[in-house]
Amino acid sequence: MFLNKINRKGVFHRLFFSVVLIASLSCNSEVQNDIEIDPALELAAEDLNNVLPQRQGIDLFLDSVAVNSNRMYYYYSLSGLTYERFMEESMHDSLYADALERIPCSLWRPVYMQNVNVTFVYFSGDEEELFQFTESQAACH
Repeated sequence: MFLNKINRKGVFHRLFFSVVLIASLSCNSEVQNDIEIDPALELAAEDLNNVLPQRQGIDLFLDSVAVNSNRMYYYYSLSGLTYERFMEESMHDSLYADALERIPCSLWRPVYMQNVNVTFVYFSGDEEELFQFTESQAACH
């Protein structure tokens, strides 16, 4: 039962984020026409989405990823957290620090991730956006 709830939620998040990504791409179509998405980056995102959602912590789930031009989006949900509690407990800094540790900035960074900015988007258990931030690929140099 719990697993079915997670899978349904993951499917919903994938669908929701796909619609958001398509909308953002259409709004920026003149910019997107100049920059193609690396097929290896698209494949990496597709492969990762095939095994998502995944539990990353007690209440933290990586629900899906998406790519456009030189950016990879990571969509997370915090199942036991409301926006109000997030604000009351000032959780922004700890989530931000944890996310920075997950950015692949080592010498073994895959070629398809070179020059790719990463955006982390966090949602509450009520599917309300808590916060998001983008780290430039320049942070890895």
